[in-house]
Amino acid sequence: MYGPEMGKLYSRVRLMQEVTAADLCEACELSRSHLSEIESGKASGSHSTFTRIGEYLEVPLIAAEIYVMSANKKQEKKLKKFLAAALDEALSAYPILKDVGKL
Repeated sequence: MYGPEMGKLYSRVRLMQEVTAADLCEACELSRSHLSEIESGKASGSHSTFTRIGEYLEVPLIAAEIYVMSANKKQEKKLKKFLAAALDEALSAYPILKDVGKL
């Protein structure tokens, strides 16, 4: 299970890509109410759910995980260094993440 940041990230990506909630729900086999709860941070999604969402939005879960982890201020210095390099790679591969903003 993932925290509310992951749902918020994918919500912003979905809106930026102008994908409707209905289209995403149909493609990912989700109910509209469950997607709404995930995107608002009221419910967490499973690995499988976020994998399907990421594939549909063309921002793989691993890239989203790196982005979310890089925003966590409580990480240790070593992890931050690793994440900085990984984030650079993710942003190069998936430039839409640059425009998401703070979660």
